Amino acid sequence: MASRLKLSANVSACTEGMSAAQRVSRGFHWLAIFFAAILLLAGCALSVVLAKGFANSELLNHEKTACVHQWVTNKDADDATKRAKQRECTGNEFPKCTVEELLAQVDVDPTPNESIVYLKDVGCSDKATDITSLGEARTPPSSFNWKIPFVTWLAISLGPTLAASFVAYGTVRAIGWVIGGFFAAS
Repeated sequence: MASRLKLSANVSACTEGMSAAQRVSRGFHWLAIFFAAILLLAGCALSVVLAKGFANSELLNHEKTACVHQWVTNKDADDATKRAKQRECTGNEFPKCTVEELLAQVDVDPTPNESIVYLKDVGCSDKATDITSLGEARTPPSSFNWKIPFVTWLAISLGPTLAASFVAYGTVRAIGWVIGGFFAAS
């Protein structure tokens, strides 16, 4: 109890020599810090939630790409097996292969790379609007690290949060200076 009285005496001694304008300015300083801190905490929480959502979305896209690549790889292997079976010649005399069998031996890609693959049809997505080209599906996806898109989106979203906190602090301080000026004039 005695320490509390001593502390209040010290605080009143510190503010005793201050003018009303200085007390108002100090009060607005703490109010500005309070508002900026609340805005900063709320913005940081929102930034984490948004960054997590974007990173999860990119992970889902990577999984869809890996799924369709696996499907195309299996499909290409099945097509190659069918073409190899077609290459076998059936004749017993010389020449063993007919013209049709010789033409079947030419290794031609039966489907161009621009063909559209619907990811829902191959079981890689639930949405009918998810599509990719066959050429993109044949390209193996690179490895995925969830932290990279998370940190990227977190850094992008923290910039406006910091800017809004500084603007809030500056605005409240400016209001305090104006009101403190009125007290100094009176």
